[in-house]
Amino acid sequence: MATFKDPDIMTSGGRLWWIYTDVGVVANRLVVRDRQEGLPTLQTRRISPPVGVSQICTSYVNVAMQKTRETALPMKIVRYIQGILSIFKHVEMRVSTICVAQANMTSARAVLGLAAALALVQITTSSSYCKDLRPVIWTGGSFRWPCPSTKTIFKNSGQYVSKNIIGIRAQIFQDMAFVALPRFKPGNPVTLAILDLNSKSCQAELVPFPCWSMQEEGNCRSLQSVVDLHMDAQDILWVLDVGIVNILESPVRRCSPKVVAFSAKTGKVLKIIDLSGLVCEISRLQYLVVDYSADGQCFLYISDAAARAILVYDLAEGRGYRVVLPKAVTLGCSKRDVLSLALVRRRCGNTYLYFTYLSSPRLFAIKTQFLRKGATSGRVVDLGPKPGKIVIIGTDNGAAIFFRFEGQGDIYRWDTNKCFRRENFIIVHRSLSCYLATHALADYGRGRMVVLESNFHDYVKGTVGCGAVQSLSVMQNC
Repeated sequence: MATFKDPDIMTSGGRLWWIYTDVGVVANRLVVRDRQEGLPTLQTRRISPPVGVSQICTSYVNVAMQKTRETALPMKIVRYIQGILSIFKHVEMRVSTICVAQANMTSARAVLGLAAALALVQITTSSSYCKDLRPVIWTGGSFRWPCPSTKTIFKNSGQYVSKNIIGIRAQIFQDMAFVALPRFKPGNPVTLAILDLNSKSCQAELVPFPCWSMQEEGNCRSLQSVVDLHMDAQDILWVLDVGIVNILESPVRRCSPKVVAFSAKTGKVLKIIDLSGLVCEISRLQYLVVDYSADGQCFLYISDAAARAILVYDLAEGRGYRVVLPKAVTLGCSKRDVLSLALVRRRCGNTYLYFTYLSSPRLFAIKTQFLRKGATSGRVVDLGPKPGKIVIIGTDNGAAIFFRFEGQGDIYRWDTNKCFRRENFIIVHRSLSCYLATHALADYGRGRMVVLESNFHDYVKGTVGCGAVQSLSVMQNC
């Protein structure tokens, strides 16, 4: 029996479930069973086989869509299924009789388990799908300009220096990747861009998102320096703009820090959150995490490394506050350098925010329910010593955290349901020499993890020649 873990699912009762599905073939039948205490009694029904795989899939997607409307399930469920279906277009299967163990209120969840099972049983991958795995590569700031004269004007005025541009964070939506291009050095005309994942050229092109006018430096209604971004299940792109440019050389504060929410489909600005009331003079904002509570309320968590704090913003209430972390978080730190965040959904159904400084010898976590209430005293959990300086680069939107050791290219996966020990770290990706991963992100539509890599260390030193080489590639063993 194989085990498949769903994304978070909210039933009509408003409860957040984490459900495991056991999948196997019993008596020449494919069986999918829920495994979760407290679920309603499972019901089993049988589907006759002489139906094409595509017909089965289509009917189950319709069921999932219907259940989504009935029970207010997140659309990410349908997105997962559609991702599996995109694989079905390129596979050949033989399925005799399908037996689905189905809960009264969670049949859309059982559908998701079925889709995972079908993807695991007797699959022959076609060459066309394998071609989809090739990396997307670009050098420096390879932009698509409105016209050649515009590029010339920007270059001659010093507003465009290709080697000073690098992408460090990304999010995938359909066949596009949104890329954050912080203004670390002068000469960066674009701080948020998209690129086409289906690009057939050897050099992918970056297109300003949502438009060129939104990239204007010095205009506080535009983006100044995007350092992180997050795509939620509602197809909303949340962007952290720190308002400071030339960060690595001579920092200049152009505007107050803010979070901007865009529609990933249309590029329309949906919300602008001014963070000026939550920061202080020494604040240095670095990472953004978006979280939804069981009742659907949206919360933002932002790391403030210099102030030893996490900013919490309640979107429904329209207010935010800063949570000062215990002094123990910085014990043993040579400096308050990089405060990484990782949102994890544990098997028990709770969500935790994991955090650590790069130079800290220990890893910490806190339940998000305490962060939302601002009641953090005595709630921070010390998970133990780190085996070295680790760089947290992302999660799978479940219980897994991906990280690498400082200066090293190998990427490890840690299941947070297990103890934080070296024997529970699994190597899932080996980067090419001179490449370091800055972000591990989920490609929901294709059911895989993707890595954003570059020679970032060379970029910081100023030894990249024509520009830093950046790559979006599929994680090898995940």
